[in-house]
Amino acid sequence: MDATARTPFGGALVGALSRLDTEARLDLGCVASVGGFEVTYAPDSAAVVTASNARASLMNFLLQLISRLQAMNSAMPIDYAAYARSLEADRGSPARE
Repeated sequence: MDATARTPFGGALVGALSRLDTEARLDLGCVASVGGFEVTYAPDSAAVVTASNARASLMNFLLQLISRLQAMNSAMPIDYAAYARSLEADRGSPARE
């Protein structure tokens, strides 16, 4: 998959995510050539997208996924979030619509 928008994780994505029903929400995503992203939702259902750069996209996605699985007791007890934080220095600032 390739993203061609100037800000692939900006307004259009944030708007689409904000309109999703709770059960259909997306929490993580990755476009290897552009970057990875993590989504949090405000109480009013507005999506807040935090993106990583392309260089760290796959690793960031993997570590975030494993960290979430670990929180559900589905992954080995290693602090994957600590590894992910080392990649966050390259993350962009949150985009919100």
